Amino acid sequence: MAPVTFVDTNVLLRYVVGDGAGQAGRARAFVDTADALVLTDPVVAEIEFVLRSVYRLARTKVAQTLQMILALPAIVVGDLDLLTDAIDIYEHTPVDFQDAYLAACARQHSPARIASFDRDFDRIPSIERVAP
Repeated sequence: MAPVTFVDTNVLLRYVVGDGAGQAGRARAFVDTADALVLTDPVVAEIEFVLRSVYRLARTKVAQTLQMILALPAIVVGDLDLLTDAIDIYEHTPVDFQDAYLAACARQHSPARIASFDRDFDRIPSIERVAP
C-alpha cells in the first residue's frame, strides 16, 4: 500500500498564488505530479482565511480558487459534496467560511437546524436558526 500524503496550506497557497521565492515552482511541480494528496477541511478553511485576509481577494475570487483546488486531479477530500456546498454558501451569502461550512453540514440533515445567536444563519437558504 502506498503511503498517504496530506497536503498543508502553504503548499497549496504557493501553488495558486505563485509567490514564495522558488517555493511556487516546487509546489506546482509537486502537486501536478502527485498521485493523491489528502486535503483536510481545516486546511481548506485556512486557505480561505489567508486568501481573504493576507491577499485581500474578493469573496468570489476566493470561492473560485477553492473550487479550482478541489478540482485538481491529485486532491482527495473526505466529503466533496460538503465542501462544494460550503464554498457555494460562502460565495453567495454574506457569512464567513466557518458559518458556511456549518450550514453545509446542517444541510446534510433534515431539518437543517443550527443553534446559534448569530443571525447571519437566517440569510442561508434552507437553514433554520434556533436561538438558545
